[in-house]
Amino acid sequence: AMMDGSTTTKKHKQKRQKRSNNSNSNNSSDQQHRHQQPKQSSPKISPIEKQEIHQRKLDLSQQLRALSSQKRLTECLQLYNSPSHDELRDAHHGSIVVDCCARCG
Repeated sequence: AMMDGSTTTKKHKQKRQKRSNNSNSNNSSDQQHRHQQPKQSSPKISPIEKQEIHQRKLDLSQQLRALSSQKRLTECLQLYNSPSHDELRDAHHGSIVVDCCARCG
C-alpha cells in the first residue's frame, strides 16, 4: 500500500513542475512585452521641458517639507492631492506626506 502512495506523490510532483515551467516561460515573455511598451508609447520631451518638470518636482518637495516641519497636515495633504501636481507626484513626495502624518500624530 505504501508503494502506491509514493507513486501518486511522484506523479503530483511532476505535474507541479510542468505547471511551474509553463508559468515561468509565460512570465518571461510578459516581461519582454512590458519592457518594450513604454519605449513606444512615451512622448519625446525636450531637455528644457525635463528641466522645468524637475524644478517643479523640487519645488513641490520643498513646499511639502516646509508644511511637514510646521505640522500643517491639512495643507500638506491638499498640496499633495492637488490635480495640478498629478504629473509631478512620486514616491518621494508621498514619503514627505507620511512624515508629516507621523509628526502630527
